[in-house]
Amino acid sequence: MKKTLVVVGGDAAGMSAASKAKRVNPDLDVIVFEMGVYVSYSACSLPYYISGVTPSKEKLFSRTPEDFEKNDISVYLNHEVIGIDVKEKKVEVLNHSTGERLARPYDYLMFATGANSQVPPIPGKDLENVLTLKNIPDADRIREVALNGNIKEVAIVGGGYIGLELVETMLELNKKVRIIQRPKQLMNVMDDEFGEIVRQELEKHGVAVHTGESLMEIVG
Repeated sequence: MKKTLVVVGGDAAGMSAASKAKRVNPDLDVIVFEMGVYVSYSACSLPYYISGVTPSKEKLFSRTPEDFEKNDISVYLNHEVIGIDVKEKKVEVLNHSTGERLARPYDYLMFATGANSQVPPIPGKDLENVLTLKNIPDADRIREVALNGNIKEVAIVGGGYIGLELVETMLELNKKVRIIQRPKQLMNVMDDEFGEIVRQELEKHGVAVHTGESLMEIVG
């Protein structure tokens, strides 16, 4: 009897796992539930989509749901797993397009949901034009705001990979950029020497760099 793998989450990790499982066991029934409307896109390319370096949203995708369907992987968009019955080995799924709820049995279950942007309880965080970047809808919103000619200055909180890509993006869009980083160096997953090189490069391009500083309030 065919066994079923249910994958919760259809971004890079979930779709890679689904594809790998199907290659290892072609007889496996693989089902992916994604609560959003996109699968298998490059999150690291989102800043370049915002700036226009990546010219279209379609360029963000490595494969489409139709591509996966051709390999006998079932992909359900706008479907959120809202409950799990471990004893009965079933997931409860909400179809956000229709409001319908359905139960789907599984033999194997994998979670690949990623994480949400967690904004600390900073006063002013709900003000207009205070944005986070996690997914394509976030990128669409930032792109809409950043292309507004009235937006002249941008502050970016966080000096990791995506934060630094956003610095480059905003410079491409001719914004005045400031970056705020709580650790003492940018890209603090690297060593101090590397972080200093990054700082010097940003300052060479006119970026105001604040390290060892914390955002306490957004005044607006």
